[in-house]
Amino acid sequence: MVSKEDFEAGTLLKEEGNAAFKAGDLKLALKKYSRVFGMIGMNGDLPAELMGLGGDVVKQSSKEIKGEASALRIKTFQNIMIIYNKWNNVEKVKEKADKILELAASLDPEDPLNKQKAKAFFFRARAHRLSTNFELAEKDLNSAKEMIDDERMMKQIDKEFQLLEKCIDREEKRFERKMKAAMKKSQKKEKAAAKNESQKKVAQPIPEAMEVDEQHADEEVQVKDVKQDETPQTIAGDDHKAVVQDESSGSPRLRSTEI
Repeated sequence: MVSKEDFEAGTLLKEEGNAAFKAGDLKLALKKYSRVFGMIGMNGDLPAELMGLGGDVVKQSSKEIKGEASALRIKTFQNIMIIYNKWNNVEKVKEKADKILELAASLDPEDPLNKQKAKAFFFRARAHRLSTNFELAEKDLNSAKEMIDDERMMKQIDKEFQLLEKCIDREEKRFERKMKAAMKKSQKKEKAAAKNESQKKVAQPIPEAMEVDEQHADEEVQVKDVKQDETPQTIAGDDHKAVVQDESSGSPRLRSTEI
């Protein structure tokens, strides 16, 4: 339960925060807004009977009472969200937007607080865009567009859609460049590896066994040539006599050979 005094103190703090915000003192504004929740808390309603200006008891329905407490919380969260948006603190923007959407989840379609709900979608969409979460950004922008009929805010939503399209296009081109660079690097590595493999095959030494075999083959050829040079020219006959060429006369002569 939120007391009347706490509600009024919270309302005053919000107004002081608004004054600081308009003066450009965002730190002071944030401090004032944060203290609002110290007065009214994050949940709870006002009592069913509130004192009027003249001291008379003013009776309100539970819906009206809850509406006043919720309105103060939602509007205060909205202003905090806008401050973080100016500071480009995307995580805090999303955090406060989530809280607004949580508090405004069950609003009637004609509830004036739907404007704050639409702003929560809008600023969260911007935060998603800056975080390159383009699908979530587009989804939130569409949600905001469906809820709002304010011409000024509609222009802001359309402008954000244009920024989103540019970011998507820029990111796609960046991805393409990155992929091309990666492919080029990969091809370069493959060519270098193929070149190294080719050089290894050219410079590969002859196996030792092959060298030994070739050496033995050369030696056999040399021995064979020597034997051929040393063998006398003989013709074997039936009577086992050899015919030898007479070097002086050039005529053949017989020489007995024993077997």
